[in-house]
Amino acid sequence: MTDPIYLDYNVTTPLDPAVFEAMVPYLRDHFGNPSSDHVYGYRTRAAVQTAREQLAALLDAAPEEAIFTGGGSEANNLALKGVAYRLHTLNLSFPGLNAATLLALVRDRVACSTGSACHARQAAPSTVLPAMGRNAGLAAAALRLSLGWATTEQEVLTATAAITSAVHDLT
Repeated sequence: MTDPIYLDYNVTTPLDPAVFEAMVPYLRDHFGNPSSDHVYGYRTRAAVQTAREQLAALLDAAPEEAIFTGGGSEANNLALKGVAYRLHTLNLSFPGLNAATLLALVRDRVACSTGSACHARQAAPSTVLPAMGRNAGLAAAALRLSLGWATTEQEVLTATAAITSAVHDLT
């Protein structure tokens, strides 16, 4: 059996080999809380500032506009508070269907999630979905697909076919 197509990149993503190599010194030797007032914190704070400047240059933005978060939920909370950011995420609702049932039909072919990242596998819909304008019915029928740098066009087409087939099976 082959692994399903991974479309849950909001949760985690494979590291680009160049990023991994750049991170190794900070994972092994130069660890430290960048907010701390000691040599480990100073080194890490300088590295974070360098990364912020590099990212800002890549995005043609000011360094203070590059905000790093600890995860998807924190990033979502910032976005809801008005901080603009761009993700390759698609939230699809299939009115009249239960997203968990739909997900169960495609799980062996597509690795995605219901609703939003912070509420996957929970019965109640996330507060993120109503903030996006989804009513309770659409929130219960929502799948979240997120693409990463490694996602291919063929994987998107294959996942689309699998989800479409499952929707037809349920309707």
